[in-house]
Amino acid sequence: LTALDVAASAKELSIALAGCRLTNVYDLNQRTYLFKFGRPGGYKAFLIVESGIRYHLTAFERETGPLPNPFCMKLRKHLRTKRLEGVRQCGFDRILQLTFATGDHTNHVFIELHSGGNIILADATLKIMSLLRPYETAQAGKVAVHERYPIEQFR
Repeated sequence: LTALDVAASAKELSIALAGCRLTNVYDLNQRTYLFKFGRPGGYKAFLIVESGIRYHLTAFERETGPLPNPFCMKLRKHLRTKRLEGVRQCGFDRILQLTFATGDHTNHVFIELHSGGNIILADATLKIMSLLRPYETAQAGKVAVHERYPIEQFR
């Protein structure tokens, strides 16, 4: 996906998932996750995220494993039942930011589609709580657990 694709799909996701709560997160494999959203009235939507490759909405449930991996369990612990408050692109980069809840209980999920890709869970202060893979770059510095996500770099 290009940065222009991310900008267009961020708008599409914010419309399709407006007012939805995250009902569960499933791991399809080590790099692919399924976010299940729902809202009163029986509406269901599934967001598939493949780290570094793609993300898209689908109407089909996928086959999941019997036990979630540790990263999936961390996502479930902090995001389940929270309302999706916002979907936006970080700057004009290939990074999608999902914001869940408001106030002190806010959590952010950053979906990075550049280089090796990454999915990052952060708290209200953008302190990284969990991520698929830590890395370090000259521009962003160290991106690891307990570090602050360098969102200023993308503004």
